[in-house]
Amino acid sequence: MNKTFKKVCGTICALAMSASVLVGCNVVTPNTAKYYSQIVVEVGDDVKYTKRDLIDAFYNYAYQYVQSGQKTAEQGVKDSVKTMVDRGILIKELQRLYFNEGGAIGPLTQDDYKLIRQNAWNSMQSQIDSYESTIKKERGITEEDTDDESEQTVEPLRDKFELYTPTVVVVDGKYMYNNDLHTDDDISQLDVPEHFVQQINDAVISREAWTRYVYALQVQAKAEGRSTTEADVVEHEENRLIKLYQENRYLEKFKEYYEIHELFNEDIEIEDVTYHKLQSDTIDEVVDYAKSLYNTQKELYSRKTTKNGISDYYDYYDAMKESSSDVIYHPVEGKYMNVTHILLSFSEQQKLDVKKLQNKKKTTDMTEEQYQQELQDIASQIVVKYNETDEQGNLIVVENSAEYVYENIIKPYVNGTSNTVERARRFNEMIYKFNDDPGIMNKDFDYVVDLDDNMYGTTEEPTNIMVREFTLAARELYDDTREDYGAGNMSELVITEYGCHIILNTGAVKNIASSSSDITANVLNKTTQLTGYKTLFQYYYDKVATSKYEDELQDMVDNIKGNLKIVYYENRYKDLWK
Repeated sequence: MNKTFKKVCGTICALAMSASVLVGCNVVTPNTAKYYSQIVVEVGDDVKYTKRDLIDAFYNYAYQYVQSGQKTAEQGVKDSVKTMVDRGILIKELQRLYFNEGGAIGPLTQDDYKLIRQNAWNSMQSQIDSYESTIKKERGITEEDTDDESEQTVEPLRDKFELYTPTVVVVDGKYMYNNDLHTDDDISQLDVPEHFVQQINDAVISREAWTRYVYALQVQAKAEGRSTTEADVVEHEENRLIKLYQENRYLEKFKEYYEIHELFNEDIEIEDVTYHKLQSDTIDEVVDYAKSLYNTQKELYSRKTTKNGISDYYDYYDAMKESSSDVIYHPVEGKYMNVTHILLSFSEQQKLDVKKLQNKKKTTDMTEEQYQQELQDIASQIVVKYNETDEQGNLIVVENSAEYVYENIIKPYVNGTSNTVERARRFNEMIYKFNDDPGIMNKDFDYVVDLDDNMYGTTEEPTNIMVREFTLAARELYDDTREDYGAGNMSELVITEYGCHIILNTGAVKNIASSSSDITANVLNKTTQLTGYKTLFQYYYDKVATSKYEDELQDMVDNIKGNLKIVYYENRYKDLWK
């Protein structure tokens, strides 16, 4: 597949791109309606895109990458032009082939439009929420300042656990399409207003956030020569987001249709339930994908190179350090272990106190024992905030020390079973209740810890993937001289510069097969994590299915573009990045 298109196609297919109004963009916006009405692209005889269309596309598809430094303004604008054209062609073709009256999928339903509006309204509310957070910081408002008697909505303190919903499930020993994957029952129950209604959290702060939000919309409207009344700018933003999420809905529904009819494509009855059976060709493609990955990495990682006078598998070590979840071949086992953890984080002030303590240790004759004692004193002051549900079913915020949380909640709950998988699942529950490390939330694979300090030929070069104290504590869980050795075993509180960690050993890093020929569907039914929520087959199926789906979209766009005259007037939008 053409790599450039693949990147653009990934943007075209995105179901939740940067959709809220975005202010502070470096794009030049002169204050003239004529300027924004300039035609920047002509597609065939009947489709013309204006500079205003292009700027909307930039907000939708590229702004976040430019702001984060992943793209230059020029790259962002040029990518937005291509995405705008390709996405427009694609949506029009999908409507013609699948979403017309009598088409294979048919027109969007009222439930679809409910979902579209809900996504648009959520996007608008999310932007307003960010203004509220800014206002609170400006005013120094914390949770402790909130009047207990006022009716405040308690928001969840941490991300929710997103249980993986697989496209492929095993029924009666066969790979089937998950009939429960897409159900509209919950959509029909939604009570979604026809127009956006702001969620009021605090009367004063919410009102100020709304004022700032509307002002940002008005600034953009004025620059584009549009009406700046509150009603008009809000309506314009509603329409922009509805259009974006409507296109997303077309793509989402087509992907579901494509998978069922192209990758499964055979109905089979099992206990009075009709399933779609995965085609044997698709199964072979998933297995072949894993085999290809295995063989490619075997060729690369089996080679030894020399550093510091020592020959070792340094390409493999670098890959594990960069992104261990992408590594399927391991030239030597016993070098890494899998772990997951819960971080009970230091406050910002406590982090500063730890840095001062570290500096004190370096610059004075403080002993290691004195250092550890003072570090323990700081850790004892950690306040862990977490959600509980009161007797009325309302979400509340509870505070306790790190030691209390570990000794009275986490430890007895996880240790309440000896089953390794159940321990991992219980620990996973505790992650979403207490953990302050966002990097571990809703991951397909656990973290890894290296088991050898000499992997780079010298102990002077820091090689461990995690911070030192974390690494040493994890290695103790791997030590087979201990009674609690092995997967499923949990550490005590481990203090690092970030706070207190509780670590769970989730097993040694091992090859899934002894050779590529041993990679079969059965081997791929091993799970990506000890919790067992997702199999390797499901993980690689998602990659293969997405690639095939993107190939299908590419074919549609390329076939149409081959018969269309497309004119880009780059001189009319160069100023957007200059």
